[in-house]
Amino acid sequence: MEGGKDYKYRFWGTGLVALFKNDSTGLHLSEIGWTEDLINITREHLERVVSTQGPTLFISTYTTKTGSVANKVTLRMPLMDASGLVTKIISTYEIFDLGLNPEEKLGSFTQKEA
Repeated sequence: MEGGKDYKYRFWGTGLVALFKNDSTGLHLSEIGWTEDLINITREHLERVVSTQGPTLFISTYTTKTGSVANKVTLRMPLMDASGLVTKIISTYEIFDLGLNPEEKLGSFTQKEA
């Protein structure tokens, strides 16, 4: 994958399955089928957690071509097996002002940092 590491999702929760309309457990970012915007920003989030070795809060706005909007707050936290070596990242999120049409999935959105 150009532009950075191709992170793998070890676990994709049931809430994300409903939101993104897929189960990405075991898949790499490049295999999920998201827009390039969403892949690149997600990778930037993960790389920031690795480089800072600390928890980081991200606020993003997703907008579809039809005008649906969702605001997502994500907390990403590093897990380290040894000092200075991030081996996993755990993430939790909250969605606000969800304006999704039932046919749309979050992975097809254009994402922007807030």
